[in-house]
Amino acid sequence: MQIITADALADLLDFPALIEALREMFRTGCESPTRHHHTIDVPGSASGTLLLMPAWQAGGMMGVKTVTIFGDNAQKGLPSVLGQYYLMDATSGEPLALIEGTVLTRWRTAAASALASDYLSRRNSERLLMVGAGSLAPHLIRAHATVRPIREVRLWSRTQARAGALAAKLEAPGLSVTPTDDLAASAAWADIISCATLSEVPLIHGD
Repeated sequence: MQIITADALADLLDFPALIEALREMFRTGCESPTRHHHTIDVPGSASGTLLLMPAWQAGGMMGVKTVTIFGDNAQKGLPSVLGQYYLMDATSGEPLALIEGTVLTRWRTAAASALASDYLSRRNSERLLMVGAGSLAPHLIRAHATVRPIREVRLWSRTQARAGALAAKLEAPGLSVTPTDDLAASAAWADIISCATLSEVPLIHGD
């Protein structure tokens, strides 16, 4: 059985290919039962969540993704979302790979978001508002820039220093990334809004 690390995933994956693979999967379909969703009590802290997500194609592959979401992990220097993906042969049950699921989830989530945008947003969309400056934000920005000619990104976070630091990292030729503290104005400015936070209340309003 192969062990595929986060670094290996970064070398193996690219958004154009992943987005097209997801497009084909959504067209052809697979068996994907309702995921198991469990609340995990943490004494003295906010509760966590355990997700179990199986899926398979008859005669092909099957797998189970386990994901944990603990909103207070930042206080411990850990990502809020952690996970693993266990891949097996669907004709024999043979274990094939254990894949680092946190990075895999970021890539898949961002690719699915960009795929949706490919159907829903205007073809000439150039301005993206990224709400949230966590570990998913860079993937979302790159994924959306794969399907649309994104030229300008505004990055909003409750922690402005975090938004500024991430914006500086993502700035590239042909792509302007700037932090913003005016969420409402930036929402009105944007062609596309991508939101990736653990907020329990609405951040963007339709008014």
